[in-house]
Amino acid sequence: MICKDGSQRVWAIRATPLGADTSEASRVITMAVDVTERRRQERMLRQAAHVLASTREGVLITDADQRIISVNEAFTEITGYTEEEVLGEKPSLLSSGYHDQAFYDAMWAAIREHGHWEGETWNRRKSGDSYPEWLTISAVQDEAGRVTHYVGVFADMTRIKRSEAQLEQLTHYDPLTGLPNRLLLISRVEHALEQARRRHYAIALLVANLDGFKTVNESLGHAAGDEVLQVVSERLRARLRAEDTLARASPLFSRPRRAGTM
Repeated sequence: MICKDGSQRVWAIRATPLGADTSEASRVITMAVDVTERRRQERMLRQAAHVLASTREGVLITDADQRIISVNEAFTEITGYTEEEVLGEKPSLLSSGYHDQAFYDAMWAAIREHGHWEGETWNRRKSGDSYPEWLTISAVQDEAGRVTHYVGVFADMTRIKRSEAQLEQLTHYDPLTGLPNRLLLISRVEHALEQARRRHYAIALLVANLDGFKTVNESLGHAAGDEVLQVVSERLRARLRAEDTLARASPLFSRPRRAGTM
């Protein structure tokens, strides 16, 4: 209906005839209830349900006692648990054991103070595998300010962590031998020098070249040269202490024609 002020409202109308014989009733009592707000909320709930079902982040909703009352499809895909398996359970069901009680105390203190918390955590899938996730927890309050629900939204960071590890490997390690490269060597030497100055002790740096390495490459091929570097790397690494660094850094210390510097 269009109201006097021009606004459109939705009404639920019920008409009931008066009298014993309803077929010949001359009077009808009509009741009308404004349901505009209810329809708006229903529409918002349908939209929220659609978003919940289609999002790729895992979502779990708990009551005020932190008992799970709803999860979405992505939750099942990430954790391996179906909704039926987790309803009524607490989110601690997913705990990986990586975090101590102080971590959770700080997390819930932030939620109580600010109404939300976000950060990186480790949880455990149904299969038993642990995985990293980016988690956001928000407290939902009623009109009186009382917490009625908690909503947790999390994204599986396994692929991101794997990519970061691969990038770290490519950035700081020689792809052929797996040894630290020039960049990582410089960083470790600087750190060792700083420690030596602070604690008043000396460090040693040894540069070794492989004599005849060019001949191996030219006569037997680069594959044979690569194998020589790998074997020598393993033999040297096996004779060092855990705190020592063995690196392949030929661009830093050797002349261009000597590519076999360790």
